[in-house]
Amino acid sequence: MPNWTYTSFKLTGPDADIERFKQAYLYAEPIDGDNGIDFSRVDEETPSVRLSVYQVDPEGHHDFYLSSANTFPREALVKMANQFPTIAMEDFHAGDGEGGGFFLKGSIRAGAVDLVRDDEAMRDWFRQMDAAHEPDLPLDGIRPPPPLAKEDEFPF
Repeated sequence: MPNWTYTSFKLTGPDADIERFKQAYLYAEPIDGDNGIDFSRVDEETPSVRLSVYQVDPEGHHDFYLSSANTFPREALVKMANQFPTIAMEDFHAGDGEGGGFFLKGSIRAGAVDLVRDDEAMRDWFRQMDAAHEPDLPLDGIRPPPPLAKEDEFPF
């Protein structure tokens, strides 16, 4: 079973170029809720993408959300950016949401990939996982001693 990677970004650039990008790469008809990038239109070698959603937020930003197997589709995103040199994928965030193995932030545009490790997002992810699995864990991360077991209970 793959680790699922989650990616989000805002597409910026001239409106006419964003429309051309959408015509070139978005699903013509939504499939099972996917209305975002149809990666089969970009590159057949793209990692398995299980979810690709596109929306325009109330402020007019063109937002994309992806979920893909094991890694994010970096090569396909770079290929799309190179096809449309006047657009950029800004506020880019990618992370291994199930394994916590990597978190990236930055932007992708024609000829330039500016992605750096996002240590703050990684720390937040580990805090959330600790809180979800051990709700009594204090924020300082120091585990309290285990409670004493009652005589009639089996101590795990």
